[in-house]
Amino acid sequence: GPIYLGGAVLLGISTILVAITMPSIAVLSQKSTRFDFVGSITLFISLGSILTLSTVVDQFGATHPSSLILMALFVICMILFLITETRVEAPLIRLSMFKNRGFTVPALLFLIFSGFTTVFMYMSSYYISGGLRLSSAITGYWAMVQFLVSTLFAIVVNKLLAKMNWQKIALIPIVIMSIACAM
Repeated sequence: GPIYLGGAVLLGISTILVAITMPSIAVLSQKSTRFDFVGSITLFISLGSILTLSTVVDQFGATHPSSLILMALFVICMILFLITETRVEAPLIRLSMFKNRGFTVPALLFLIFSGFTTVFMYMSSYYISGGLRLSSAITGYWAMVQFLVSTLFAIVVNKLLAKMNWQKIALIPIVIMSIACAM
């Protein structure tokens, strides 16, 4: 329907904007290493468990065996993942990067912003379809507008970063999403 066509058009526009505004980055050659299968599997099980947990707790309660198993799977697999990542030649995530504040702070800010964005998307879809009793297609249109605004805002932020302190700029989307979630 029209929502998919609109999404395709916005995707095309976004792709063109990214192609125009992204700087050229040289490709660095890397040596071939073995893929971290153990890290992949333990991370998959760990994240899958924690993401499924809220639904299971909502349906059966926090003390239900399914909930307890998911909690245990998350903890055990996350510990195994962290141990694995410190011992393999080519880890999925180089944990040593988190010692660098220049990496950790932006990564945490991105995590916070992603959390706000996810919460906002869920809340707005429930509000539109449940609270306002509008068609679920309106939720799709709303998401499309939000992604378009995010893409355009990324271009503005990129320009601001060249002129201002990145720490102040990084807080702008978090504040905006906080206000949007509160509204």
